[in-house]
Amino acid sequence: MHADRKLTHPPRDLVWPCANQVKTPFCADKEPFRAHLQKALYTTLMAPLTGKDFHNPKLTGPRASHNIPSGGVFSAYASTRINVSPHVVYDTLLNVAEWKEWNSFVYDVKITKTSNPHERKDGAHKRMTGGTCMIFYRNMTFDPPKKMEVRVVVGLVEKLKLSSDGHSTPCVTRVRWMVDNAAYSTPSFLLRSEQINEIEEADDGTTIYRTWAVFAGPVAKILRKSYEPAWRDRLQESAVDLKKRCERTPDGGNSRKPDQGQDVVEGGQTVINNHEEV
Repeated sequence: MHADRKLTHPPRDLVWPCANQVKTPFCADKEPFRAHLQKALYTTLMAPLTGKDFHNPKLTGPRASHNIPSGGVFSAYASTRINVSPHVVYDTLLNVAEWKEWNSFVYDVKITKTSNPHERKDGAHKRMTGGTCMIFYRNMTFDPPKKMEVRVVVGLVEKLKLSSDGHSTPCVTRVRWMVDNAAYSTPSFLLRSEQINEIEEADDGTTIYRTWAVFAGPVAKILRKSYEPAWRDRLQESAVDLKKRCERTPDGGNSRKPDQGQDVVEGGQTVINNHEEV
């Protein structure tokens, strides 16, 4: 075979792993090369982390999320107990106008679009709601310093769930956002990214906060090579930052009633309650 000749089909004695991971001879006249290549790629994908592994912040393997049930290419995870009531954590998380005062990872947020046309634009009451489009300004690395701007859209803001309101335990409130593919004109099959936040009311009235970010698609493989350790570290640091901020805020010290959120928003449409199970 000449060196400059393109190989359109592999030799007949080339073997590929089938779905059952048993190698069998390739037969070009029965199945095209691309289908065999896809089988080989899919069999190398890791299964999503579950159980204790899912909650191990040192592991960056695939984790299932609402829009990426396969777990994607890689993920990052963090959790912490915050010694305040859930409404303080909920309020602090949604109040993106003040993130720059405490969040070392996302050092600033700009809201570009809200689902409420009457939302105030002065920044004093910029809060995350379902359908909000934002730009996150992130410190990805500090040595050397590397900053990154990412456009996201909020896909879900659940109403705060408390046992005192009659919700069955465990009371878990979820907030999630994903990369705004439309803003980048990037097809979702190239890159999908989603971050889930869970606020759980503990038995003693304090809060268990969990968050994980999931990345899928070919572009995610590039991000993994460059930023996998950074995502693991930054996400854990941001959870610690949230804990410190909330614990400096006296329970009930807000001048207004804690925001009870809104109905779940999916794809810009309001629907009635939604439960995510991992």
